[in-house]
Amino acid sequence: MTEKEATKVLAVYILQLEHSLAEGECEEYNEKEMAEAKRKDEQTLGALNMAIKALEEIQQYRELGTVEDIRDLLIVISEDSDNANEHGIDLEIIKNLIELKHYRVIGTVEECREAREKQKAKKPIIGADFMVGSDDNGEPIWKHDYICPECGLGIAGEYICCPYCGTYIDWSEEE
Repeated sequence: MTEKEATKVLAVYILQLEHSLAEGECEEYNEKEMAEAKRKDEQTLGALNMAIKALEEIQQYRELGTVEDIRDLLIVISEDSDNANEHGIDLEIIKNLIELKHYRVIGTVEECREAREKQKAKKPIIGADFMVGSDDNGEPIWKHDYICPECGLGIAGEYICCPYCGTYIDWSEEE
């Protein structure tokens, strides 16, 4: 039986156990025996859930490869290194790979540059004028449409940054 098959069998058993716990009635038990049976069922349920998690974790590790596969890979990577240990593995390369993984979480260099550009405030583009009403003298009151300089979509004058692309907007009057 594979881990996947065992996980399915355990999942079915858990559903049956949860169903029996939900019903909670059996004529042949008195109240004390029923409470003890329920306690044991709950313990069994917890153990089964833990077993499923362990099996899923084993599946994830198997997808990575065996310990021997990983060791062989590290030896191949370390082949031309002068710093390889007695097992043929350069620990410095492993440290660098781990550090690279942490940097990848941050993003690529291009993604970081793009994010930095969006943090620089840019002047909005003034779009079309439109009338919003009139003052007490009957003179029309005009407003501008504003457009994000980065993505080209309309933005309101009170936005600190574009709600569509995240670019900061510089509303200062100076050019």
